[in-house]
Amino acid sequence: MQFGIIDETSKVPNKLTTIEDYKNNYAILINEIRKFGGTPIILSPVNRAEFNQNKQLVPWMGDRALAGQEVSIHHNVHFIDLNKLTGELYQELGPKGVSTVIAEGDKVHYSIEGAEVICKLIAKNLPNYLKYFLEE
Repeated sequence: MQFGIIDETSKVPNKLTTIEDYKNNYAILINEIRKFGGTPIILSPVNRAEFNQNKQLVPWMGDRALAGQEVSIHHNVHFIDLNKLTGELYQELGPKGVSTVIAEGDKVHYSIEGAEVICKLIAKNLPNYLKYFLEE
């Protein structure tokens, strides 16, 4: 599960959450998933493909990524730091190369090719006991 972008950036005030609300929402979802016998996994929000004048990625959503990690530790849930992984990918690709994964005119959403790249990042970071279910 992943959320956080709308929690912090929505123009609709009742959709915004504090960090504490954000953590509580994760806890509620973890408990509900476990009630149904599921395996909750927290993914931090992705980074935004925005660079400064020195071609360095501008950090984004780090507080939500940290909050998700804290919740995962507290509730013994696997955590995938997609904020860090996408940040490293974008920095490696650079301002021009990032257009191979980000949808045209966007800074957050993916192109079809980019969605595949991000899905592979997630799959690579799943816990080993779930990788059994993946097809190559």
